[in-house]
Amino acid sequence: SSRVLWTLAVTQFKRQFFDEMAALFKDFRKGVKEVLDTGFAGSEQKAEVALKSGKASISTDVSRKSADAPLKANLKTTCEALEKYAVTAEAGVDGEGKLTGALRTSKLYPGLVIGLTGSTVLSTKGNNNVETSVEYKHALATLSTVVSCPLDKQAEDKRICKATTSASVSHKASGLSLGGEVVADLCAKKATDYSAGALYKAGKNAITATLKAGLKDASKTVTTNYRVDVNATLAVAAEFAHAFPRTVTDEKTNEPKTIPAANTFSVGALYKVAPSATVRAKINQDALISVGYSEAIRTGLTLNLSAQVDAVKMTENKVSLGLKFDA
Repeated sequence: SSRVLWTLAVTQFKRQFFDEMAALFKDFRKGVKEVLDTGFAGSEQKAEVALKSGKASISTDVSRKSADAPLKANLKTTCEALEKYAVTAEAGVDGEGKLTGALRTSKLYPGLVIGLTGSTVLSTKGNNNVETSVEYKHALATLSTVVSCPLDKQAEDKRICKATTSASVSHKASGLSLGGEVVADLCAKKATDYSAGALYKAGKNAITATLKAGLKDASKTVTTNYRVDVNATLAVAAEFAHAFPRTVTDEKTNEPKTIPAANTFSVGALYKVAPSATVRAKINQDALISVGYSEAIRTGLTLNLSAQVDAVKMTENKVSLGLKFDA
């Protein structure tokens, strides 16, 4: 009987602490992002095609930001190799002529993902960059580090080697997660930004509070957001941000100037009108009203429609159309 009780206690402990990975700090806002960010394209017109065969895939998209803007095309290929180490290779080129290559592996150690990315702009000299990333996820904690450095010779005052390190700890039983992030310039050997935040999650319902501070420009912003799933088809979310007043040096006059406090907000909702169709709507502090609609017309083909209306300047309205085909 004591063995049975011990087994039950161990099983309960594992369920609370080890059955679900902790959330990365960058994913604290993930639930709100699904409601307030996803599915709104402004005035962008976009068509996407993705083809998959075995462990290889190729995708391309053609888009333009407005009716009078030029067309831009992106091409991306992905191949999974070395199954033992789960290595993924990617290569792509975008409409700006930026060529990118990446390698990632996720089976060297449970929960550990290592990546290496290189990029260059074909039409411009001095735009070569390399980025390394290490991400570790555990049931109780996460750690992520990304280091990005230019490969070109530049003046010391213009060369920026950026390192972003974040960490978080989670307690599944209470639904509480705490995390933070530090951004540093390795060339200047000093931190430039930091963030700290907390996430409380119950199912898909979540509350997040974050403080972000810029050491270089003396900025401080507090952000809170909420997501509530009313039922299986309706979710609502809201986000509020307060930027504190600060004093900076004017680049032209070299004299101090005060930037006043500012408040921003966004409120939105997501409603599934059918298993394959979703309607989204949101409004922000500038009275910009956005509406989005997406529907899986058939297997592999998705239609995306969105519109943005400025309730103050009625002449500045935008409509977007997108098609995505996966095969």
